[in-house]
Amino acid sequence: MTDYSTLRVPSTLPSNVEAFIKDFYKTSDTEHPHEAYAERFTPDGTLIMGPSQVKGRKKIVEERGRMWATTSGRAHFPRQVYHDPSTNELMLYGEVDRTARDSGAVTKGITWAARMVFDKQSVQDSKPLLAFYQVWLTPK
Repeated sequence: MTDYSTLRVPSTLPSNVEAFIKDFYKTSDTEHPHEAYAERFTPDGTLIMGPSQVKGRKKIVEERGRMWATTSGRAHFPRQVYHDPSTNELMLYGEVDRTARDSGAVTKGITWAARMVFDKQSVQDSKPLLAFYQVWLTPK
């Protein structure tokens, strides 16, 4: 379960974007359906996860399936959001706990950082969508 108790967001962050972030990581921590995760992106959105880069919702669904193939559980703990109000970009960092599908071993406190770029019109329409999302992980 995603924990937001320690999430710090700047006062410049639109409330609909803060709500999006919380919903996004809740969805990220839920294995199925993969389509629900991909729907948080624009139709041609880009996802970069380590060395893997995909573009478009169909490819994001496929990539998400590959990510969950070795994982039976995840729990994100976003800690801080950095926002420049003159852009549609955010930087975030936090930790994630991961449970391996094959052994059930739990790895706690994997640190991550992410860059989110939102589609400007979607934010203005109060339905934020990611045009670009990149994650950097520190493996344990």
